[in-house]
Amino acid sequence: MRFGWAWGQEAATARGVEGAAGAPALDWLHDGPRLHTATRMAGVEVHLLRLDPEAGTFHMEGRWLDSVEAREHLRHFGVAEEPTCWVLTGYAGGYASTVMGRRILFREVACVGMGDESCEFVGLPAEEWGLQAASDAPLWDLAPLCEEVEHALRRLRSEHGQLQHVLAVHEQLTHVVARGVGPAGIAEALGRLLGCGVAVDDRYLRPLARFGRIASLAELAERRPDLHRQLARLQRDRRALVLPACAGNLQSGNVPGPNLSVRNPPDRSLSGGDVPGQSLPGEAAGEPWGDRSDGLIVAPIILGEEMLGFLTMSAVRGLAIDLVALVAERAALTCGLELLRARCAVEGAIQARGDFVDHLLSSACDAGFLERWAHHLGLNLAGEPHRILVVEPVGRPVSMPQGRLAALHWRLHELLDAGGIRGLIVTRSDHLVGLVACTSPAASALADDLSEWAAAERQPVRVGVSREFQGAAEAAPAYQECRTLLAAMKKNGPAGQVVRVDNLGAMQLLLRAGPPETLRRHAAARLGSLMAYDRENQTELLPTLRVYLENACSLQTAAEQLNISVSGLKYRLQRIREVGGLDLDDPEVRFDAQVSLRLLSLTDWGAPADSDRSKGYSPSFPTVHKLATQT
Repeated sequence: MRFGWAWGQEAATARGVEGAAGAPALDWLHDGPRLHTATRMAGVEVHLLRLDPEAGTFHMEGRWLDSVEAREHLRHFGVAEEPTCWVLTGYAGGYASTVMGRRILFREVACVGMGDESCEFVGLPAEEWGLQAASDAPLWDLAPLCEEVEHALRRLRSEHGQLQHVLAVHEQLTHVVARGVGPAGIAEALGRLLGCGVAVDDRYLRPLARFGRIASLAELAERRPDLHRQLARLQRDRRALVLPACAGNLQSGNVPGPNLSVRNPPDRSLSGGDVPGQSLPGEAAGEPWGDRSDGLIVAPIILGEEMLGFLTMSAVRGLAIDLVALVAERAALTCGLELLRARCAVEGAIQARGDFVDHLLSSACDAGFLERWAHHLGLNLAGEPHRILVVEPVGRPVSMPQGRLAALHWRLHELLDAGGIRGLIVTRSDHLVGLVACTSPAASALADDLSEWAAAERQPVRVGVSREFQGAAEAAPAYQECRTLLAAMKKNGPAGQVVRVDNLGAMQLLLRAGPPETLRRHAAARLGSLMAYDRENQTELLPTLRVYLENACSLQTAAEQLNISVSGLKYRLQRIREVGGLDLDDPEVRFDAQVSLRLLSLTDWGAPADSDRSKGYSPSFPTVHKLATQT
């Protein structure tokens, strides 16, 4: 570039236009491309040329045809990562600067050497290029060699100091990881070490940690629609994204602005300072963290192939932007390790709670051991009363989305926190299990609050509340009673409801008398013949018996409830005596029949088969349902 710059200056001076001003300048600028073509380095095609010598404005666009530099670079080195036509760029800048009497810089925005279809250039005054002008300054600086060497030495010393500072930052980040302070601690440590703003956001641009005043990625994404696309590329590129300070100024009018690039910045400081970690220019006293929406470095936080979020840093005074990018990438890796540690801790806690509940509800371990295990989880099973909540989303398990269970889990967790209730929640395949201490007054309304929230979300649930128990040995029976009651309500109750074992009164003794199979056999021995007769003949002897007994054997009341005549009711009772072998005049027989009916309502043994449902047979037992749901 320096050779081309000197060549262009010489060409302009030889034409006698050095320091030209006024109308002739436009003529000499038009003559420049012809002289350029005469060098046989490339043909020149000008698309746009605007200038105002009095105002000092200049804007030129065009392309170079058949560039020798680009062609030779491809032949010897292959496709480049940056433009290759340095002599052409320098020649155009030197010629235009001499004609205009001010520094004009040309840059390639497309190059055949990079694999583009053509070599396209833009020429602007140096100050309009912003940060990129500073990066190119040494290339067209014609200072004596001794001054250049001295400048190089100063730059090396500065870069050495910056590198030492970066190494110190890396060492500090290692200590931060050892302490396990999380994303907030990393953001604070990094911000204090470098004197910059730091933000950590998740993959949805929601804030996780923030230190200092720094532009939010979510806000920037609203102003820069292409930012989402650039952030999506980070998962593939795994390098820091640099948002240049000049991007907002250049992307206007007809001047093509620089693309947001993945860490390929010039090796220069953003601000030209010498001491890393000081406050940024323009910051007010007492406000060391600048509120800047430009000069940002965004590094992806990636674990394996999963994008977890982004770490954003503002520009650091006196520190080369590529070194800031390295620090940001290291800090992002540190954040990833912290997030992985937090995830492992959460998953470990979930697994521990799940294992505890599995052993507790299956009585697989000694009660004393389970109570000690519960103590480590923050529960006092031996010294405080507890209840078990079983929460079932309404719907068939095969079509039940797991997202509903997750939402119910977190809502129940929020209710526990809001009410100051000690407990733990475990998600099973098709329901939730909550082990809740009854010491807080809010515990009694917990099931109703969850049911009301689910109904408002149009995702009704069925909640079973066990009896109060104390001690690990009583947990499994309480859970089984609750599940048995919920199964009965699933057959006979409405879609969304809260059922409580306590409200069954003496019926709790039946649930605790033995396993469900024993209760089914007892009910079958007493009422099996009536159930079989009803299924075969599509009659309603069993429901008739239930209504008759529930109304204290009143013929008139039972007949009205069944919507039949008294004589019809007498006929059905006679058939019940004959088919079921029941002497309804005997109080013991009536009591045994009523207990058996309630046992049927608490199990699914008495539910009709699918073929019976298609025939319209659907006996129900609302008495138990009303008992279990009353408050």
